[in-house]
Amino acid sequence: MNDSRITKTVRPEKPSRGKPVIAFMFPGLGGNLAENLKELERLGDPHVEKFIARADRVTTEKLGSRLSELVRPYLDQSNDTSTDVARLFKRTRSLPVLPTVVAHSILYTLECALAETWMAAGVLPDYVCGYSLGEYAAAHLAGAFGFEEGLSLIIERASALSVAPRGGLASIYAPRSEVEQFLIPDVYVVAENSSAQTVIGGGKEHLANVMASIEFAGYTVQELAVEHAFHTPLMLQAASGLSRTDPVRIEEEASRTSRPRLISTLDGMPGELREIRSPEHWARHLCAPVQLTKAVSTLVNCETSIFLEVAPIQSLAPLLRTHLSREKNISVLSTVPSGFDGRSVEKFVSDTAFHLRELGCAAAPFTFENDCIDQSERTLVYNDNAASASAVPEENIHLAKIREIWAGVLECEDVTYDTNFFACGGDSLRAAQIVQRLKKDIGIHCTIRDIYISPTPRVLAGVIASADAVSFPVDDILSLPNGLAVRYQSRADVDYFYRSIFLERSYAKHGLHIKAGDTVMDIGANIGMFSMFAALEAPDVKLFSVEPVPTLFKMLEFNLADVCEDVTLLNVGVSDRPGVATITFYPNSPGMSSFAPDRMDEEAILTALLQNDYKANKNSVISEILFRSSEFMDSRFEEKRYECSVISVSEIIAQYNIDKIDFLKIDVQKYEMRVLGGIDIRHWPLIRQIAIEVHDKNGAMNEICLLLESKGYAFRAEQDSLYKGTDIFNIFAWRQ
Repeated sequence: MNDSRITKTVRPEKPSRGKPVIAFMFPGLGGNLAENLKELERLGDPHVEKFIARADRVTTEKLGSRLSELVRPYLDQSNDTSTDVARLFKRTRSLPVLPTVVAHSILYTLECALAETWMAAGVLPDYVCGYSLGEYAAAHLAGAFGFEEGLSLIIERASALSVAPRGGLASIYAPRSEVEQFLIPDVYVVAENSSAQTVIGGGKEHLANVMASIEFAGYTVQELAVEHAFHTPLMLQAASGLSRTDPVRIEEEASRTSRPRLISTLDGMPGELREIRSPEHWARHLCAPVQLTKAVSTLVNCETSIFLEVAPIQSLAPLLRTHLSREKNISVLSTVPSGFDGRSVEKFVSDTAFHLRELGCAAAPFTFENDCIDQSERTLVYNDNAASASAVPEENIHLAKIREIWAGVLECEDVTYDTNFFACGGDSLRAAQIVQRLKKDIGIHCTIRDIYISPTPRVLAGVIASADAVSFPVDDILSLPNGLAVRYQSRADVDYFYRSIFLERSYAKHGLHIKAGDTVMDIGANIGMFSMFAALEAPDVKLFSVEPVPTLFKMLEFNLADVCEDVTLLNVGVSDRPGVATITFYPNSPGMSSFAPDRMDEEAILTALLQNDYKANKNSVISEILFRSSEFMDSRFEEKRYECSVISVSEIIAQYNIDKIDFLKIDVQKYEMRVLGGIDIRHWPLIRQIAIEVHDKNGAMNEICLLLESKGYAFRAEQDSLYKGTDIFNIFAWRQ
C-alpha cells in the first residue's frame, strides 16, 4: 500500500465549480466515542438530535431498544486512570468500551449527522471516503442508500459477526516491510496507516504469538480493543451472511441534486453506486485490507485541497497528515479535537469553520443552540485566563484608535465600539488591512484570525489588553519537592528539568561546580530551572539569565524573584551579532523552541525520546502516544512566532562590565554555534566553565570541540540515555 506500489493513475471527473476541492473523510472506530458524544449532546446541534431520533426508530425495530437508551449507560463511565505522564498529556480517562452493535451504530449515526451539519453550514464535499466502518457513512452521503437503510446494514453486519471466529487486531509502530517478516499463517496485514505504523490481525492465539515476537524484537505493540480480525480472511464466514437490501429513497435524500463521489478504501478507486449497493461489495469490504494510501492518492490526483475528517472522534486526520506531509497546498482539518488538544468541542468546531473560510469555503460561523462559546473562551488565543473582553471600559488606551481603524477600513462612519466586523461587510481582505493598520498605527501585532474571533473594537481591545498584561492562574504555580514555587508553561518540562537538574545534578559533572561569589550566565534560561539551581548551589551567586520568548520570560521573572538577590534578566536572544531574529515558540513543548526550527527534526527527536522512555519503562500511556504520534506531534508543535532583539555574549559582557563568567550554560536548540561565535577573542579568558547542549548537525560537535580546545579548555562530551538515537549531546568544558 505504499505510494510506490500504485501503478495506475486514477483521475475521476473533477468538480467544475471555482472553489477548493473538498473530501469528507469518515474514520472507523477509535478515540473516546462516548465522551465526545456527551459534548456533542451539550452543543444542541439540531442535526445530531434529528439523526439520533431517526436511529432510535431503526434500533427499536431491529434491536428492541432506542439507540439513545443503549448508549446512555456508557456516557457516565469516566474512571480516572491518570498517571503522571497521562495527566501531562491530557490522557486521564479510561475509555468506555461500547458493545459492537452500539458502537458501530452510534458512530455511523453521528458521522451522518455531522456531515449534515457541515453541509448546512455551506461546506459541500466533492468526494467522500471512509476508513473501515466509515465507508458506510461515505456510501450514504454518496447516495448509495438512505440513512435508515445504512443503519440496518450496520446492524446486520454486527449480527453476522456472531459466526466469525474470535480474533483481534494489533497496531505495530513499525513500517510494513519490517512487520511482514514476523507474520505467520492466520495473521495478516490489515492496514498500513503510515510509513511508521502497521495494523495486523488474526486469530487470538496466533496473533498473540506474533505480537510477542515483534515486541521482543524491540518494537512498540498495542493490541486494539476488538473481538474479531476485521479486514482479514477470517471474516469470510461472517461476510457470507450479509444479506442484500434494496436501495431506499426517502424524501431528504432524494432532494439533493448533486452527490459527492465515493472513493472506496476497498480498492482505492472511485466506486459506482450500483456496485456499492451490492452485498458483494460489503462482504469483500469486511474481509479485505484497508487501502487508505491508494484512496488518498486518488483524491490527490483529483486535486483535492481540503481533507475534512467528519466524525465524533479524531483518528483519521493524523494519518492523513502523515500521508500528505510532502504535498503542498493541502489542508487536513477535523471536526472534534484530539485527546491531546485542550479545546472544547464547540471551540474546536468554530476554529475549524474559521480555517475553512480562510481556505475559501463558504462555511458559516457556528452558533449553537446552547450558546456554549463564551467570550472568555475566545480569548484563549492569547491568555487562558483573560478577563471577558466584553467588559473592556471605554477608557481603554487602544479602544478609540481601534474604532477609528475599523471605521476607515470598513468605510463606515457610524462605527461604534460594538460594531460587528462581518455585519459591515468585513472580509479577509479588510481583515488583513486592519491587521496592517494596527501594526503600523499603534504597534499591535495580531492576525486575521484574531479579527475573525474578536469581531468588534471592544472585544479586540480586551484581547489586546489581556495579551499586554499576562496573568497566571493559581493552578499554574507548582510547588517543587525542594520547596520552590514556580510558574511554568509545560508540566512535562518542569518534571524533566527538576529531575535532571536538581536530583541528578546534570550540570555538576566532570568537576564543574558553582562556588560562593561566582558569576553564572544562563543563555536559554526558559523558566529558570538551571538559574534557580545555580542561585541555590552557593551563596552570593551573581546571575545573568537570558530568555527571548516573552511568555517564558515573565515566568522566569516570577521564579527568580525570591531566589536570587543579584540577578539580571534579559528578554533577548543571543547570537553572533546584534540584530533582530524570529524565534518559533512551541507552547506545548517550550524546551524545543528555537531560532532555527525544523519540524521534521524536532518530531524525530521527540519520537526517539518517547521510544526510549517506553523501552525503559514499558509505560502504556507512552505506547498510546507513539501509536497516535501524528496527532500528538500536531499538538506538541503548535507554534507562535516572535520577533526578538538579539545580542552577542560579548555585548552583554561589555554592557554590564562583567569581569568574569565562572559558569556559562548554553541551551539554545541548534543555535549554539551562533552563540559561541559571538564571544570576542578577548573575552574567552573570562569564561572558566561551560556546559552546552549540542545538536550535532553538519559536524557541529566536532567544530565546537575543536573551538574549545583552541581556547584552552579540557572537555567531555556525552549523551544522556534518554536521547539515544538523536543528535543531541552535552559538552562539559573547563579551563585546564
